[in-house]
Amino acid sequence: MLQADQFYKQGNLAKVKEIQSAVKPEFPPSEPLVANDNPENLSGAGQRHWNNAQRMIDRNLRDSTFIYLNFLVVGNKEKNIAPTDPDFIPGYFALVDAYEKTAEQEIKKGHEKKAKELNVQALGVVESLASRFPERADLLDKQIEMLLKNKKYIEASIAANQFALNYPDNPKSAEYKRDARKYEDQYIRELRIEITALSVIGTALGNSPDYGSLMVLLQGEKNAGKVFAESYKKNGSVVENERINNYVSSIGKKLAKFAGREDFEYEFVALQDDNPGAFALPGGKIFITTGMLGLIDSEAELAGILGHEISHSVLSHSFRKIANSSIASMIQSFPIINNFPVSNLLMAEASRDYEKQADILGTRLLSSSGYSADGVYNVMFKLQQIEGKSQGIQNWFRSHPVATDRVKYIGEFIDLNGYNRYAYEGVQPYREALNRK
Repeated sequence: MLQADQFYKQGNLAKVKEIQSAVKPEFPPSEPLVANDNPENLSGAGQRHWNNAQRMIDRNLRDSTFIYLNFLVVGNKEKNIAPTDPDFIPGYFALVDAYEKTAEQEIKKGHEKKAKELNVQALGVVESLASRFPERADLLDKQIEMLLKNKKYIEASIAANQFALNYPDNPKSAEYKRDARKYEDQYIRELRIEITALSVIGTALGNSPDYGSLMVLLQGEKNAGKVFAESYKKNGSVVENERINNYVSSIGKKLAKFAGREDFEYEFVALQDDNPGAFALPGGKIFITTGMLGLIDSEAELAGILGHEISHSVLSHSFRKIANSSIASMIQSFPIINNFPVSNLLMAEASRDYEKQADILGTRLLSSSGYSADGVYNVMFKLQQIEGKSQGIQNWFRSHPVATDRVKYIGEFIDLNGYNRYAYEGVQPYREALNRK
């Protein structure tokens, strides 16, 4: 790797690839995803399913419509039936439309719970499709429409902002950035209403820490990040080695230039902790442990971890998780309603989604910054090898998807998007900063 870095500085990229490809683990094979918008390009079976679905739609036979559309684009996992044409975009839109219209009928019948379930299923279809084809603005528009319909304002803000960051040259990117702020403001308004309703709880609990956290969040991400970060630094063990701190900060700020959110005051802090970990607070406040610094071996891998955490802040993940956690804790603590448990399932699912979003955006930041695009991938590969073997790793994985899954989808993402994994690694600067031989 040291040799490869020297060749990279000389501009000999062919030699860099030759050396690194012999050292790095191979990616799992993947097939390119190509969206199909034309019914004429359907397979024979797909054409029959699509024609039958159209007839069922015309006759308003929704159960049959679902059957044919599912065979066409979704399949049936329980029966191990694969879809005939999983990349057929109009089929997905038709399926979503069928869900929404059926939900409207259920509302007329007074079955609001059933209608909500159908709308959630429809949103799931759109979000899955948007994640497979993230460059499609039409899919994003539908995703945002449905998120707003389900009052998921911060999720709509994240989706719009993520597209603007990932595709800055798209003609609609500036509009999406403005919309992201608008949806975030709506979320804050809704949160303020919720806090007002919960103020009685805060009073009953003697202004609990959870209530205080929510009030801090209402100051906005930038100011909330400052408050939380200062509190954490006072209670945590900040590394006193100025060389390490300056090095981590320099790499983080290099990546932050490509991340947007000019309103943030980015800060990168190394913590004395033997367990491998890293986390993000709102407003661009990023922390990484000495355990993680000891696990990784290059500047590109450090940039991968920092880019991942920057992405959490940029996409407002930490902001949302603190709010959700505080509200859930307050509700469970309130004597009148503490017999109604708040499930952690949805929060766990959101965490997995957030981690994947941060892996993807973090990988884009790596590529934009000139590092090998597989920095995050390589760290996940290392974690995969030792997963479950140490208490620190086990603790870290309680809040993250398993490394095996992340290795798979990050590798596929790099491969399918043609990002260069044979670029600058920065082995020597990393060794010097951490005083390694």
